[in-house]
Amino acid sequence: MVERLRWLVGEQHVRPEDILVLAPTWQRVDELASSIRSAGIPAIERVHVARADTDRIESASGAVQADTTFSRGL
Repeated sequence: MVERLRWLVGEQHVRPEDILVLAPTWQRVDELASSIRSAGIPAIERVHVARADTDRIESASGAVQADTTFSRGL
C-alpha cells in the first residue's frame, strides 16, 4: 500500500487529499495509517482516520483519508 501511495503522489501527481484508503476493519485502518505515516512520503503531510460520521470528509491539503468498509448499521 505504501509503495502504491508513493507511486500515486510521486509519479502520477495525485493529490493526497484525493486519495481514500479503505480497509475491512478498524484494526487494519489503524495499521495502514501507521505505515503511511512512518513511510515519510514528502507529499503526504498527514493521514486522517475518520472515526465518526461527522468526521467523514477531510479535504485538507496533503491529507490522505483512511476509513473502513465496515457497515455502521445504515
